[in-house]
Amino acid sequence: MIKLFCLILICYYVLWLIVNYVRLIVTNSIALNTFKELEKLFIKRYELFENISSEGQKYIEELKTLPVGIKFLNRKLALNYIVTEIYKKEEMNESEGLANINAEIFKLGQIYNKRALKLKNLTEIFPASFYARFLRIKPIDFYVE
Repeated sequence: MIKLFCLILICYYVLWLIVNYVRLIVTNSIALNTFKELEKLFIKRYELFENISSEGQKYIEELKTLPVGIKFLNRKLALNYIVTEIYKKEEMNESEGLANINAEIFKLGQIYNKRALKLKNLTEIFPASFYARFLRIKPIDFYVE
């Protein structure tokens, strides 16, 4: 009876480890895919920034030179924040298209932040933190508007 109990306990433990491994992989993938969608909206928005200052244009050009995708994710989020702040300082009139894209970015940004927080929590709590270290999965920056 004790052997059966120990076997069941070991099976549950192994299953728990497997579930946490899969959960980490899926959460990471979902968060990165959400960033890819957010990046597409960023690119659309940059095309609508026509009368932004030369300083803002410099940052937009740097953003355009970065490869599309999750590479340099943290740098892209930082540059987007800088460009957004420059845009807000200049108090330009928002066209209807730009207003729609900003609303979409805000909604998707909230979703992205929730997923980034979930990934951050998983990478800090055992056993997913153990797997994250070996798989080189790190927490990602949050989107700030």
